[in-house]
Amino acid sequence: MSLDHTPTRAPKAGPGRRWPLLMSVREAAFELGLSRRRIYQMIHAGELEMVKIGKASRVPSAAVRRLAGEKVDE
Repeated sequence: MSLDHTPTRAPKAGPGRRWPLLMSVREAAFELGLSRRRIYQMIHAGELEMVKIGKASRVPSAAVRRLAGEKVDE
């Protein structure tokens, strides 16, 4: 049994990175380098997709990647 508690870091954005299917508005803002307010503005303007799951607002990672100009295979 290993007692090594070294935290693992999330991989940085890149071609080999595994993306979650959905991300929170805060995570989308972080990935795009924008504020949460700007993400909500883009959602309401129809520039960015959003999915509601109960009260939670989630942004498809494919939409974030498309907005960032990355090629997305769906």
